[in-house]
Amino acid sequence: MRVEFDMDGEPDHENLAIAFNSMVALEIMDVLKAEEIPYLEAQNLADTAAFALAILFDQHTIAVNGKTYRPRVCFVSEDGEALPGAAEFDHLHEYAAGALDGAADLRVER
Repeated sequence: MRVEFDMDGEPDHENLAIAFNSMVALEIMDVLKAEEIPYLEAQNLADTAAFALAILFDQHTIAVNGKTYRPRVCFVSEDGEALPGAAEFDHLHEYAAGALDGAADLRVER
């Protein structure tokens, strides 16, 4: 899936987080649709799952050999450059509520 949107200025974690959460919710919707889950139930499940996944990235940790690691979403340009600040971006979930509503502003290619 590829999504596109227009904005003024350069993208930052917040803009990309909105698009990412919408992509997650759209992918989940596709799975639920294939399982013939009724649309409104699927929409609720997809939004809830997208939010839960965002919480996982923001608040959960993995401990290995006495060190703690935190999963993060990192955005990388087509040139291979990571957007600075991924390690500190611990509020992905703030952009996950109503993720399917945010998808209305995106141009989606599958």
